[in-house]
Amino acid sequence: MSWRKVSIPPLQSGKHPTNRELHLMRLGYPEYQQRLSSIQQHNPARYNAIMDKQKLFNSGDFRCVKCGGVEQYTRNLACRGCCIKRSKAVFVLLESPYILNPEYRYIPDEAASERYQERVQAKQYLDWFRSELMLVRVQCGQWLLERGVLFQPGTGGRTQGVRYLQPNQKRHAEFMNDPEYREILNYIENTIGERP
Repeated sequence: MSWRKVSIPPLQSGKHPTNRELHLMRLGYPEYQQRLSSIQQHNPARYNAIMDKQKLFNSGDFRCVKCGGVEQYTRNLACRGCCIKRSKAVFVLLESPYILNPEYRYIPDEAASERYQERVQAKQYLDWFRSELMLVRVQCGQWLLERGVLFQPGTGGRTQGVRYLQPNQKRHAEFMNDPEYREILNYIENTIGERP
């Protein structure tokens, strides 16, 4: 009997297993056997490394395009050489006559951290704005805003649509001459906020 009570597989296809999940694969939990047999079929070298508790393996047909390395990590198939270069860029080795065992220390990069925080906050604002915009339905004259798209009835019964978050700049500039279009844009800015 499995320790999981849900029917969905614990490890989704395409998702890298954690170290704990690799351990459960080795122990023979039934919900991991399908993934383990798939690994055995498609990458026998990785399967052998998993079963032997190896962290690295060499499949023979892998060569990293960035560094030319041939070893991969068992868990996420990352190139060992690239991971070492990446960690050396972030950590520095402290060596001193007073330190018996040299160790790596993290060097904080404040500028990179700030850029990351800005990207995360911009993404959060975009997601929030998009969810709020999907709820708004406004009609002003012939223009209709529905599910984030501005529609204008055209000639012959056809409608022209402009996505609010990804407008065609040429059409957007053309429509800005229409006061009804501008009124809907002002309504969005006043009720939800500025366009991300």
